[in-house]
Formats: sequence, C-alpha cells, structure tokens
Amino acid sequence: MIESFFKKTLLMAIGIIAAFLMAEAAIRISGYAWYDYRIIDKATGLLILKPSGDFKIKKSCFEHEIKTNQLGFHSKYYDENKPDGVFRIAVLGDSFTEGLQVPLEKTFSYLLEQKLNNDAVKRKYEVMSFGIAGSGAYQHISYYKTYVKKFNPDLVIKTFVSWNDILDDAMSSDEPPIFNESGRLISTFTRYSDKQQQRPTTELKKLMRRSAVIMTLYKKLSEIKSKTVLINENLPLHQQIFLKNYPEEWQKGWEIEKKLLLNLNNDINEDGFQFLLVSLVEGARVEDAGLTAFENSFSGYEYDLEKPERLLEEFSAAEKISYLPLLSIFKYNMEKTPQRISTVCDGHWNETGHEWAAQGIYRFLADNGYLVKN
Repeated sequence: MIESFFKKTLLMAIGIIAAFLMAEAAIRISGYAWYDYRIIDKATGLLILKPSGDFKIKKSCFEHEIKTNQLGFHSKYYDENKPDGVFRIAVLGDSFTEGLQVPLEKTFSYLLEQKLNNDAVKRKYEVMSFGIAGSGAYQHISYYKTYVKKFNPDLVIKTFVSWNDILDDAMSSDEPPIFNESGRLISTFTRYSDKQQQRPTTELKKLMRRSAVIMTLYKKLSEIKSKTVLINENLPLHQQIFLKNYPEEWQKGWEIEKKLLLNLNNDINEDGFQFLLVSLVEGARVEDAGLTAFENSFSGYEYDLEKPERLLEEFSAAEKISYLPLLSIFKYNMEKTPQRISTVCDGHWNETGHEWAAQGIYRFLADNGYLVKN
C-alpha cells in the first residue's frame, strides 16, 4: 500500500513537472514571455530594457521586433557628446512613451524627430526616449538625474498619463516621496529599497525569476491586484481621477504629484535646460466605442473626463510651466477621421496614436519658437 502511494505520488510529480516544462517551452516559443527583456540596472537600481537588445514581442493583437539602445531604452542610439548645431530633446514617460506596442520607427519620439528635421534648415534635432513602463514623476526625477542629464538635452518633455501617474507616484509606491518643509524632494527613488538591495538573493529566487511561467503568472496577478484596489466601494482606482469630487486620498495624491512635477521642472531649469509637460490621451476617452463603455462605467457617479487636464493647466499656469494637453488635439482628429488609436489587447497607442501625438507635439514646438527654419 505504501509502495502504491509512492508510485502514485511519483507519477503525479512527474506529470506536474512535465506540464510545467511544456508550459515553459510554449511561452518561450510563442514570444509572450514578458520578463525576458526587462532588467534592473545594477548600477542604479532602476528598471530598464536589456541594453542594445533586439528581441521579439508578441501579444494577441500585435507582434514585431523591438530594438533598444545602449542605455536600455526603446530608442535610437545617441552619443553622449551632443554635436554642434543639434537641438536635443529627451522624453520621460511610462509605457505610452516606451511604446513597445509598435516598432521603434513608429513611436512618437522617433516620428517627432523626423518631423522636426524635415522642416528645419539651420538646426538638426535629436529626440531621445527614456520611457519605461510603470514609471511616474517620482521615478522620472531619478531617470533624469541618472540617464538624461549627462546627454545635455536642450528640452526635456515629461509625459503625464491620467490613469496611472498619480497611482505610480503617490498611492501605490513602496517608496513614497519625502519632501522638506519648503517642498523640496529629499528622497530618491530606486526600484528596490536599500534593505531589499542588501538582502541576499537565494538561488531558488534566481531560478524562479528565470522561469517564463512563474514570471508571467506574477505579472498577471500584479495586474489583477492593481485593477481591483478600490478607495470607494465600486469604482476602480484608475477611474477615480475623473471624479468631480475627489476622495481625500486623491486630493493628497494630486498634492504630491504637483510637488514632484515642480521638483522635476526646477531640477531641469537649474541645469540650464527647458521643460515641457505633455499630458497624453487614453483611447477610452476619445474612441467612440471605448468612450461609451467608459462613461457607462461611471453609473451613479459624477465625473469629468477633462478634469486632469484642467488641474494640470491651472498648476502649470501658476508655476509658469510650459504645458501641452493632447486631449483636444486627439478629439479634433477623431471628429475628422474616427478610428482606433489604441491596441485592442492592452489599450496602449497603436501606430495612429503615436502619429497623432508626434504631430501634436511637433505643432506645439513649431508654434512656440523651437523650430528654426531660417
């Protein structure tokens, strides 16, 4: 009887291991594994893509090759020493700026560089993307100091995404920002806290992190957890930024976000560079089908889908910060040529979304004296 029990247990274990290995192979072969191209920069503790990488990314609604530069960003290679006669632009942002849903040549940063150079005579333009998924203004201050500043950009663009920037910065961060009495940031964001970085990593943990199955499940569970966190009873957290009357947590979140944006602006200005804040647009706020479903999800709540832009406009005007809201541009374009601007499977911009963003930012720069034609 004992022998029979051990045989059954052994067969069950073999079956589980075989199923696990088959799933591991299937995920790797399919290209759906997400973990394989993101790493922690050991020198900085910040999340980057694998430097100088060339890999395939695949989801149910897109599939293409991704190329990264020497620093580990979805951007072209640029020399640290800026050539004479070059106006260099650096773009900080999250997954919308990172743009893994489209090839490098279709990202808005790449397209913006093309548009600027096609219309310029005396000046050459470089537009460098430092977008990394899951990052907000708190992280961008660290990315600016660590990666961007040494490239001596003439202009730094910070993109803002309504759905998640405040969540990333103030409401779901393991390392909340700390300010002194004058509002100056006195803490520094790293991907892991000092204690976590000093904690030895066991061989088992290292092995688990190499598993496509385990890391894919971990990502999915993290996404589910982030979507189900609620402040009030029924409305998902990321939608509460559009409420007409904010809960106390959102009021505090906005206060922290404004302080972070002001610190980033001040750091950039103190280094002799210009700063531009650009708020991006989610497909759910402009696409016909998505907008209807999105508005229906607010049943029982008073909401304002343009509230984040108004708050940022008031803040920018008060602090004398250059600000471009892309919402009105996207709404105008959608009225003229209704179409999808986001991918069906994950909601990030498709090629059209990136094109509209590049065109909107280009027009703003041209209208505000950044484009030298003569």
